[in-house]
Amino acid sequence: MLADWFDDGRVDRVYPLACYEEAIAAMPTDIRDYTDARDVIGRALTSALRGRSGAMSAEEQVPLPQAEGAIDATGTSTLPLPLPLVALFGLALTVLAAGALSHLARTRRDR
Repeated sequence: MLADWFDDGRVDRVYPLACYEEAIAAMPTDIRDYTDARDVIGRALTSALRGRSGAMSAEEQVPLPQAEGAIDATGTSTLPLPLPLVALFGLALTVLAAGALSHLARTRRDR
C-alpha cells in the first residue's frame, strides 16, 4: 500500500482492511512526520469501509506490495534530508561565510 502511495500520493486500489492499519503501523517515522501519507491512507480506509458491505471476495483481495526504495536493508530511510534541515544548514554556512569575510576585511583595513 505504501508503494501505491509513493507512486502519486494517492491510494488508488482497495486493499483488505488489515492492510491499511499495517501500512500505517509500518510507516517510517520520517514519512509519517513529513508527509500526508498517514492522512491519505486513513481516508482510503474510511472510503473502503463505506464502500464495502460484507466480506471481500477472493478476487477483491489485493496483496500488500513492498515499498521498493523507501527503506534500505538496515531499516533506515533512503529519502533525502528534510527541507527545513537543508535550509538551516544553508543559513549557517551563509552566516559563517559572512563572518569570515568581515574578519578578512577588518584585517586588511588595519594593515
